[in-house]
Amino acid sequence: MSARIKIDFVSDVSCPWCVIGLKSLQTALGRLGATVSADIHFQPFELNPQMPPQGQDLLEHITEKYGSSAEQVTLRFTMVEHDMGQQELVATQRAPGEYVSEGSPTAMFGTWKVQTIVRLPGRLDTRVLFTVPIANSGGQSAQVIPIPAPPTTAVYNLIVFAEPSQPQAAAPIALNVVLIDAKGDPVTGKVVRATFSGPGTQAPIDAKEDAATLGPGRYRVDIAGLDPGSWKVTLGVGNEGSGAYTLEVTR
Repeated sequence: MSARIKIDFVSDVSCPWCVIGLKSLQTALGRLGATVSADIHFQPFELNPQMPPQGQDLLEHITEKYGSSAEQVTLRFTMVEHDMGQQELVATQRAPGEYVSEGSPTAMFGTWKVQTIVRLPGRLDTRVLFTVPIANSGGQSAQVIPIPAPPTTAVYNLIVFAEPSQPQAAAPIALNVVLIDAKGDPVTGKVVRATFSGPGTQAPIDAKEDAATLGPGRYRVDIAGLDPGSWKVTLGVGNEGSGAYTLEVTR
């Protein structure tokens, strides 16, 4: 004859640890088999009753909940649409419970997975993973350019996007270039040169590489201004190949 027990499972539906606890409970009951008959009663509980209706900044919430004495707060970025490897930014504490990071790679349009890792003295790391969509309301979209061009097997891929996304004539334009290898890892130390063909004249420009500011494998072509119209920008990676990026400049 099996023993009959009642279990009150008190949880918040938004708590991932509650889900883990429930799965562990179900596993344990499964191992006991017919020796125990459990009647599980789910009871509601609100972990954060003071949470405002509009929500709260994630880092602010974590530091309020676990304390502001974090040894380090790290943001780990990966992009869904393009394999760019992982990029990490370390946030610095600006005030108690307030962390800020600079040089975010999310300037590129697309869907980003961002994992926040908070390292606390004497405790296990706190990790939260969330999705951040960066939308483009119009203008230029990111273009992926294989190097060398097909039909040759690509050694590199250039992921190129303009800033601003709607370039205007005679105004500064930046071409952001992410250089990755066939495995999706960022490539540093290359000479990336942009040459221009379009309705006006523009001398070639060598891209600036600054891993500390831009991130690894990221290059930037700063253009003082272009005439309105459609431009073909040929981006070359040393002597290893080149590919074309189309840039539409409005009046």
